[in-house]
Amino acid sequence: MPAGQNAMSEFTIRAARLDDAGPIARLDVETWQATYAGILGTPYLVGLSAARRETGWTNVIRRVPDDVRVAINGDGDVVGFGSCGICRGEPGFTAEVF
Repeated sequence: MPAGQNAMSEFTIRAARLDDAGPIARLDVETWQATYAGILGTPYLVGLSAARRETGWTNVIRRVPDDVRVAINGDGDVVGFGSCGICRGEPGFTAEVF
């Protein structure tokens, strides 16, 4: 392997648990701030709250635990997440990725 490159890390994908809500919320906020910088207003992005998002993710995981998945690295840290479920209104589709 060339210098400066690392072997691809292995990840485990599993259903989210309630104690994953905090790490999911942190990633959620960081992702929005990085992705929408220069598109959405800075005050909005700076005002995003991992604590508020944690409450929201806790509720989602409680209501529909199988709809949220997390990627866990070898150290046991949540490094990614995804959420899907029943389609919220597009005719002809049964599910969607949120």
